[in-house]
Amino acid sequence: MSVFKKMFPGGDIKTKGLMAWGTYKGFFVTALQDARTYGYTVKITYHAERGEDSAALVKERVCELFRRLGVEQKQFGDYMVEDNYIKFVENSAGIAATTAKKIHDNVDQVIAILQAEGCVSGCELCGSSYSVNPYNVNNAPVFLCSSCGTRVEQDMENANGEVLSRKSNPFLGLIGAAVASVLGVVLWILIYQIGYIAGIAGGAIMLFAFWGYKKLGRAMDTKGVLISFAVGLLMVFVACHISWTIEAIKAYNEYYGFNMDFFYMSKKLFSILEKLDIMSDFFIELAMGYGLSLLVAFPTVINSFKESRGSGKVKRL
Repeated sequence: MSVFKKMFPGGDIKTKGLMAWGTYKGFFVTALQDARTYGYTVKITYHAERGEDSAALVKERVCELFRRLGVEQKQFGDYMVEDNYIKFVENSAGIAATTAKKIHDNVDQVIAILQAEGCVSGCELCGSSYSVNPYNVNNAPVFLCSSCGTRVEQDMENANGEVLSRKSNPFLGLIGAAVASVLGVVLWILIYQIGYIAGIAGGAIMLFAFWGYKKLGRAMDTKGVLISFAVGLLMVFVACHISWTIEAIKAYNEYYGFNMDFFYMSKKLFSILEKLDIMSDFFIELAMGYGLSLLVAFPTVINSFKESRGSGKVKRL
């Protein structure tokens, strides 16, 4: 039995990848696992048919329950109690079965409150219980009625069109990426001086480059992603080169007792490294920097590219 079905035993639950959806004890439920934290976001849709007073009572009782769970359970996270849905986060307890058991117990307590007030399940947006179906909205399962589903699809299509119509200013974006990435270069140099693996700052260089481009370029389109990525790669090399230049100056000062000019040493660095037969050490460190940079910045690069292409999607499950 999958971990999702252990959360809702006896329910009609379907799964796909990191998400699950279906009915449990007469209510529409969804669960989405966070690929980074391994925690789960659980959602229960409902509609208080007895009116506003009943809806207010449901919110009050569920919020009271969640406040208590937040004190009693270390893994219980953020929560939201809205007009038509209740959502909470259960952080990973390390063992999937343990997390599933806690989610199951918490969901049962929420549903008990809903049943006591005669609530029914329905559309997450409008509360309608007519013609409700599960949708994949930006890789998250959502229960919507046919009317709201059509509206969300149209809104997403319009939003994607707007994103594709936005054009960045590549000149200003380039300046922004270059200037912002200098902060990451400084961080790299400081870490190197302390004696740690400076390559971990490569990710910061990449992130600053993307942030700077979007800030001055006013948008993140395809050329923005490519320019930001190229600037990040270049500045990782610059950071590594400057760090080694500073170390070379220190070595000359220690052994020969005089300070070399920074720009002269920077210009002659590769020939000095070649004479000392340590050129390979420089490129090994640079390769580590690139590897760590790409590892840290990969999600940002992918998300920025999706953003530039208008990646919002809605699809019936």
